[in-house]
Formats: sequence, structure tokens, C-alpha cells
Amino acid sequence: MELPEPVVTPQQVDAQALYLDQYGNVILNLHSEVLDGTFFTEGVAVTLETSLETIVVPLGRTFGDVEPGEPVIYTDSTGYLALAVNRGSAASRFGLGPDNELRITPVPSQ
Repeated sequence: MELPEPVVTPQQVDAQALYLDQYGNVILNLHSEVLDGTFFTEGVAVTLETSLETIVVPLGRTFGDVEPGEPVIYTDSTGYLALAVNRGSAASRFGLGPDNELRITPVPSQ
């Protein structure tokens, strides 16, 4: 099975949801290796755009990097990025399912 390829540029990443895990985490078609040299830096935030909303989401290591009910993008055990909500379902919160598209961009400078 061939996975859809993300579109990665210096200022924008277009990704797709590959699947949802049993906790409602949304696993993306973004492997951490393809993000080397981009604006993705652990500990900073990015702008996440879905079909329902645009929100600022931190890049973290674990769910504990954010408060309960807050979203985080982290690298899962397979090396793929996932969108999660601490003690919640990212799939439900953002209305995402397999093949849904997401756009990730740097947070604009203030």
C-alpha cells in the first residue's frame, strides 16, 4: 500500500490524516525525517488549519506538555507526527478522519 506524500516547503506543510488510533489521536502522513530543516522545532507552536478551524498548536514530546483538553503535535513511536488532545480525542475535537487534509504553517511573528 502506498502512502500519500505530504507537501513540505520551507513555510508550509500540507499533510493528510492516515488513521486514527484507539484514543482519537490523528496519525499524519508526516515522518519526522522529512521535516528536518523546516520550521518544525520541538517546543515551538505552529498554526494548524483544518476544514473546521485554524488554531495554534504546540510541538511537544508528550501529552504532558499541554494542559488537559489542549492539543499537541508530537512524534509517535513509529516516527510519524500525530495530533492529539491531552485526555481527549483530536479526531472528535477537529472533526478529522482518514484522508482529511491539514495545513501546518509557522505562527506569524508578532
